Amino acid sequence: MNKRLLLVLDLNGTLVLRSRSGSTVFHRPYLRTFLRYLSVASSDPKISGLSVIDLVVWSSARPHSVEKMVKEIFGPSSSLLAIWDRTHLGLSEEEYCAYRYRKVRSLTHVYELVDGKVQVTKDLQKLWAAFPHHSSATTILLDDSARKARLQPYNHLCVSEYNNVMHKETKAALEATQVDVGSRSSLDQTLLAVVGILETLRKESNISSWIRRGSLLDIASSCPADAETSAATRTEPATEPGTEPEVEKLASWWEQPDTMEFWMRAGCAVLQKLDINITDD
Repeated sequence: MNKRLLLVLDLNGTLVLRSRSGSTVFHRPYLRTFLRYLSVASSDPKISGLSVIDLVVWSSARPHSVEKMVKEIFGPSSSLLAIWDRTHLGLSEEEYCAYRYRKVRSLTHVYELVDGKVQVTKDLQKLWAAFPHHSSATTILLDDSARKARLQPYNHLCVSEYNNVMHKETKAALEATQVDVGSRSSLDQTLLAVVGILETLRKESNISSWIRRGSLLDIASSCPADAETSAATRTEPATEPGTEPEVEKLASWWEQPDTMEFWMRAGCAVLQKLDINITDD
């Protein structure tokens, strides 16, 4: 039986940008390429030693909003293991509806809001209780919020928030040229980098240990065996041997140009090997 990796996907701000009205969903660059990779990775691998990816959606949005985004991203039918929404966060009724108020008081404490929303946490223990064949060794949460992963920071792959500013930049870049999207270096390349990271994690026996020891940042020793990455993209280890990087540094890996470039190149190499075109159609 093949090993399995649980990939927990956030939606708004991670894979897409939902308009304020909720009527429109804008794709992050290379989303379709990323989904084609996940389609392959969630099937039995042709190469032994690679984990099969189980896909779960967990969004802090309300059920009707999550349903709309899931249909827009994955289509009417998908291979998702589960779809979790705001009802799975364990919020009180006050917290659940907190967006209506600047501040919400419960019987025990005051909930501060940011941008009109209560700050929630995704406790992966709830997922592991629902799917006991998974654990911290096999789970990775892809989310743009470090706060939501605060209980299990070493199971979190943080990405930059895909927001209105990035969407406008994406739209401008696409309108400025008629060249294949794959050659538009000005586009956000986060999801290409995530492909490189996920392919590496499929070969690991313990995901939380891999992240804890700083392998995400230590690109000199994290190169996938089949990734053709130039020596120019390799740097000295980000942490001293035997030490753990700070959680905040791990959550901002994408802010380091060399690290981002390394994983993007690794992702492109994986996609090329799998005959997946790098496009945004």
